[in-house]
Amino acid sequence: MLSAIELLREGRYDAGIEAVRAAEHVAPIPDGLSVLPGLHDDMTAAELRQALRAVVRPAGGESPPGAPTVEAGG
Repeated sequence: MLSAIELLREGRYDAGIEAVRAAEHVAPIPDGLSVLPGLHDDMTAAELRQALRAVVRPAGGESPPGAPTVEAGG
């Protein structure tokens, strides 16, 4: 999901959507890799959800519930 969020922030929407789809079908992390530190260690599911909401807008152009409001020039 972190990759998807970054791609969406960069405006690379097709790649971002593919990264979201890939994240939906993640296989379990192998035992040897699951003990390695990574960016995911310091992020909760709620924080991931908030970061994704900050860059994703519904097809109608409205902000999702709870998404921050971005004003022009800010």
